[in-house]
Amino acid sequence: MTAGTIYTQNAAISIQNPTGVLTIVGAAGGTKPVIILVGKNGVDPGMNTVQGSVRLRNIHMQSMCASDNILNTNLWIGSTANKLPQFVDCENCLFEFINLDTFSMDGYTSGAKFRFVNCYFRNMFAASQWWGGRVFYCKQYIDTVIVENCTVQGGGLIFLNQNSLTKYAYYNHNTIINSCKYWQIGRGTRLNS
Repeated sequence: MTAGTIYTQNAAISIQNPTGVLTIVGAAGGTKPVIILVGKNGVDPGMNTVQGSVRLRNIHMQSMCASDNILNTNLWIGSTANKLPQFVDCENCLFEFINLDTFSMDGYTSGAKFRFVNCYFRNMFAASQWWGGRVFYCKQYIDTVIVENCTVQGGGLIFLNQNSLTKYAYYNHNTIINSCKYWQIGRGTRLNS
C-alpha cells in the first residue's frame, strides 16, 4: 500500500486459512496509508473475519463507516481451525473509531499470541458497554501477549483476557489516556516488566 493514500473498503474481509497469515503492509516513510470503510449500495461493509492469523504493518485503519457514520462492533474477529495456534501481530499501526473490540479473538482457542509494538489506538467508543473500547478480547488460553510503546486514547477495559491463563505477558512503555475502566484484567496473567 502506498504511503499517504486513502483506500476504501466496501466489503468485509473474510478469510478462512487456518495455516496461513493475512498480511497487510503499508509503505514505510511518510503518512501511513489509510483504510476507511465506505458502504456500497446502502450496505455497511461490516466486520472483518479471519480464520487464521493476522499481521498488520504501517497502516491506519478505521472502524467507522464513512458513508453512514455507523460504528462496527468489532474491527477484526478471529477464530481457530484444526486446533492450530493463531496470532495477531501489529507494528507501527494506527487504529481509530473502535466501538467494542479492535481484535475480538475469543475464537482463538489454541494458545494465541498477541504482539502490538509502536501502535496507536485512538477515538475508541464504548457505546454499548462501558468496558468496551478494547485493543483485544480473548478469554481463552493465551500463550504470549507483548504490548510495547503503544498509546491508547479513550478506551474502556483495554486488554481483556479475563479468566484466561496467559503463559507470558509483557507490557512495556505504554501510554493510556482517558480510559473509563481498567487498563487490563486477566486472572492468571504474570506481568513482566
